[in-house]
Amino acid sequence: LAWLSLQGRVVQKEDVVHVFEGNLALRTAQQPAPLYSFGHFLVDKGNVQGFLVPNWLFNRQRYVSTLIPQLKYGFSDNFALLAGLPSAIKARDCTAITSGVGDLFWLLEGAFYTKDTPTYIDAATFLVGSTFPTGKPNKIPVIFPAGSPNKNPALGFGAPSFFFGLTAHRRSIDWYYWLNAGATYIAPYQGSRTGSNFIYQAGIGRKIYAVSQKMIVTGMLEFLGLYTEKDTNCKIKDNTTGSNIISIAPVFWFSTMHSLFRAGVVIPVIQQVHNKADKNLYTATLLFGYTFN
Repeated sequence: LAWLSLQGRVVQKEDVVHVFEGNLALRTAQQPAPLYSFGHFLVDKGNVQGFLVPNWLFNRQRYVSTLIPQLKYGFSDNFALLAGLPSAIKARDCTAITSGVGDLFWLLEGAFYTKDTPTYIDAATFLVGSTFPTGKPNKIPVIFPAGSPNKNPALGFGAPSFFFGLTAHRRSIDWYYWLNAGATYIAPYQGSRTGSNFIYQAGIGRKIYAVSQKMIVTGMLEFLGLYTEKDTNCKIKDNTTGSNIISIAPVFWFSTMHSLFRAGVVIPVIQQVHNKADKNLYTATLLFGYTFN
């Protein structure tokens, strides 16, 4: 991406002149993106971003507070890496309290279709990624998908997981909308295996306020679906597991030329779970980010 002028109104990218207005008022790394939906983290070649993401999950019988440092790097305008290491500050259920470092995760996102116009950008991307356990818990986890050894409540799968997903979006001056679909497979551990996750997501965003090459303020509403298969033990399905959860998440976005801030709340609308006590009440998340170049 060749910046013609940091004080001007347009930038040249592959012979397409983009107007610095609305959701496009800043460079790619600072343009609106979802908070809870996966993907949508492409940046310009060579961009480096760092994030701190505190997160609070409130359940009828569990509470989890986490802090997730993340790092992003753009190998090219159409290919980027995101990696992080969650830490459970406090994980509590009805019988115990624990904390610990989570599973290291990484995601690669690549665009296989893009269309640039002066007033909007279309893109379709694929994602691949995995997590690696930092320990081997005594049991298959039921609370927080990140690993730490011998914790109660358990903090991890105790085995690698593998993710694949697809996204499609349009980001225009005033509007931003997207569709996602993906799946996670968790490897077996000591004869047991946590059920695979199937993810379906959509969202819409509207520019609230923007100043060319200075700031963007956008509001978004994310629609999040997560279907989880039943766990298996020695190839026998555990009928007390498995779920289908559909949630909505209002999200606020604010960014400048280098800094960005996101805040959101996940509110479950439909929760098909075996045990009513496992129903989530809500999840609150903040994200603080900075682009170093």
